[in-house]
Amino acid sequence: MSMFDILSIAACAASLVLLFDAAARGPGVAAAVAAGLQALILFHVVQVRASGFPLPLVLAGAVAVAAAVAWVRASAKPGVTAATAATLAGALQVLRGLKVI
Repeated sequence: MSMFDILSIAACAASLVLLFDAAARGPGVAAAVAAGLQALILFHVVQVRASGFPLPLVLAGAVAVAAAVAWVRASAKPGVTAATAATLAGALQVLRGLKVI
C-alpha cells in the first residue's frame, strides 16, 4: 500500500467526520461520495471505466474542492481539522495525478 493509497483512506475518513458538522454537511456529503468512490475503485470493489479522462484525478479534485468549501463553512474544531486533512489529501492526489510529485 502506497502513501497515496493511505491518503485516499484518510480523505474518506475525514469526509465522514465532516458529515457530523452541521455547517459543513452539504460539502461533506459531496466529499464523502467522491472519497468513497475513490476508495472503492482503489480496493477494486467497483470497476468504473471512463474513456477520455482520468477518473481518479477527477475524484481527487472533487474531494479537494468539496473539502475546501467545507473548510470555509466548518465551525467546530473537528470539522475544521477534518476539512483540512481532506483538502490536503485531495490536493496531493491531484498533484500526483498531474505528475507534479
